[in-house]
Amino acid sequence: MAWLNTTLRLSSDTKRIKTKTGTSMTTGFGFMDVGSDSDHGLSIVSFGEIADELIKYKKGVTIAVTGNLQMNIYTNKDDVEVKQLQIVLDGLSGVKRRNPVHQKPKEKDFKPAHSNFNQLNDDLNF
Repeated sequence: MAWLNTTLRLSSDTKRIKTKTGTSMTTGFGFMDVGSDSDHGLSIVSFGEIADELIKYKKGVTIAVTGNLQMNIYTNKDDVEVKQLQIVLDGLSGVKRRNPVHQKPKEKDFKPAHSNFNQLNDDLNF
């Protein structure tokens, strides 16, 4: 097992799963950037409070995660063995918008802080 701290972009909505013991569990899948032209898929598993937080994030969001990296090996419905990297979250440290919103204020919304803005400009030699 290896420790991993990375950011990844969710490629699907996260899903809540109820365990037999009643523990909260959330899963997801995303891609982490591993090079200039390369992304690598990573399965996400979380439990308890971290699962309750992870469920809030939807497809397209970039999240910062920390946890144990492991190889998940399972047999799919076509009876083929699949090997997949998986992170079991120990921390969910942040979120970044995929496409940050930068809105320019409309000119009509602009109100100078000084009542005589033009005079202030002249006084300050702008």
